[in-house]
Amino acid sequence: MTPVLILSFAPGVNEQARQALERAAGTALRPEVGDAVALKRQGSASVITAAARTTMTDDRSTLLLTAAAWSVAVGDVRSDHIRRWAEHAAARHEVEDILPPFGAVDVDSHGRAFAITDWLGLQGLFFTEANGFAAVSTSPTALASLVGAPLDLRFWGILSLVGWPIGRRTAYESVEKLRDGESITLVDGRLTLASYRPDVWTGELVSLEESAGLSARTLRDTMAALVEAHSPLLLPLTGGLDSRLLLAAIPEELRTRDHLAVMTLGRDEDADVRIARGLSRRYGVDHQVFKPGDASG
Repeated sequence: MTPVLILSFAPGVNEQARQALERAAGTALRPEVGDAVALKRQGSASVITAAARTTMTDDRSTLLLTAAAWSVAVGDVRSDHIRRWAEHAAARHEVEDILPPFGAVDVDSHGRAFAITDWLGLQGLFFTEANGFAAVSTSPTALASLVGAPLDLRFWGILSLVGWPIGRRTAYESVEKLRDGESITLVDGRLTLASYRPDVWTGELVSLEESAGLSARTLRDTMAALVEAHSPLLLPLTGGLDSRLLLAAIPEELRTRDHLAVMTLGRDEDADVRIARGLSRRYGVDHQVFKPGDASG
């Protein structure tokens, strides 16, 4: 994933204040990009990202946030596709055909910033709005640092109960997340949210058997794309059904040392470790066990 933070400034923000916020944004994003921080001004917007990871011209900054993106509708996703989605809302339905996770951003010469996430919301894009500016980023922590947002205790309470974030909430107050199938546009320090997915389902209903088959194929395609894009992948594996399904969905030809290994946190006598070890042998993948309190594993 390409880390990025985009600032959009209101017309009244002076140069000194803009520079201060740009420096703060670069510092906030540095843990994710290292020392190679690139800053590009596009009109009233400032793009902070990892150097050499963005297509920057005199009049445009375009970033593909995921390692690879392909769809039946457009083939390999290119900068011109992202620009078309930024300029023409009617074209954004093409993103529904791209396998998640997927995300992209585009900033034109006037400072109009656009960002879009996939139809499952797996590519995290986060935003905040403050006095004089709005911002969107792949990092909620960077945004929280920028605006001094405290932890959202209600978010952590919900997460502890259901195990998954709900709605737009993030770990920080004042920092929100794009929902699945959404895009965001920032102009002169103000942000606008939009959905490229219809609110009403108009597709055909399918049987339970068909639905199970479609879900299985989607999971296999998703896991194959993830392993190919992020090899070698270290997959957490326990005795639970969730991680076991993910392992089973990875194609056999990708369960090699070059592509995949699995890990379990626990002790040798733990059920999670014993089940994961047996599954690893069955599927022929390397298995690592990390014992609690043992930094060396």
